[in-house]
Amino acid sequence: MALRKELLKSIWYAFTALDVEKSGKVSKSQLKVLSHNLYTVLNIPHDPVALEEHFRDDDDGPVSSQGYMPYLNKYILDKVLPDREGKRCMFCVKTASRTYEMSASDTRQRQEWTAAIQTAIRLQAEGKTSLHKDLKQKRREQREQRERRRAAKEEELLRLQQLQEEKERKLQELELLQEA
Repeated sequence: MALRKELLKSIWYAFTALDVEKSGKVSKSQLKVLSHNLYTVLNIPHDPVALEEHFRDDDDGPVSSQGYMPYLNKYILDKVLPDREGKRCMFCVKTASRTYEMSASDTRQRQEWTAAIQTAIRLQAEGKTSLHKDLKQKRREQREQRERRRAAKEEELLRLQQLQEEKERKLQELELLQEA
């Protein structure tokens, strides 16, 4: 049941994202694509006839989430089983040549691995070689900025001190002139 709940939550987020007009309805063509993607991702054999039959184009306009739920319940959610061998923290990494199945010990570790993979992909896309070098460069830049701010602050304090000394010197001269 927990898997079904998580799956429903993800589908609801996808449905909401597709609802660009915030009307509570999504076009049938988008729901067909979403359904097909769910079949593919969940590795469920799908019946294209049932998909087309449910989303006939002779009906009126877009479909609400309530209209999509019967299809989800009948063709997708009832066919979802838990991860292989009861493992709930499995995920796949697909590359151009191969698909890797990974199984983390818990949800937190799976999220950490997923975040690390996403970071590696982002760095690769940005043309950077490693996260370590990227973080090292950021720390260096932050250190240099702090040093520049400290130096500017010292210069400002020195300037203020010189102005204060100049002011005191002029006050002394003024006092001497007034006494004379």
